[in-house]
Amino acid sequence: MVPLVIVAVLSGTTAVCRRRWLAALRDLGDRQVITEGFGPVLAAMIRSRSRSVPDLPRAGTLDQRHTGREAELQPAVRKRACR
Repeated sequence: MVPLVIVAVLSGTTAVCRRRWLAALRDLGDRQVITEGFGPVLAAMIRSRSRSVPDLPRAGTLDQRHTGREAELQPAVRKRACR
């Protein structure tokens, strides 16, 4: 009975944890791209190739310029990958 419950819990939470992990990796990568100064370039690539609505705010965020200390103080990940 216990193994069945474990399998059920893992089956239900795996997709959620995976989505959060991928979002955390994307946010960390975007932050590094902005820090290196390539944010506007990646934003232009996303706008020219992507047709999905969620990518538009991401492109807007990437258009921000690296402003030194302020950019370092902003959190890279807003949510934890898994709780």
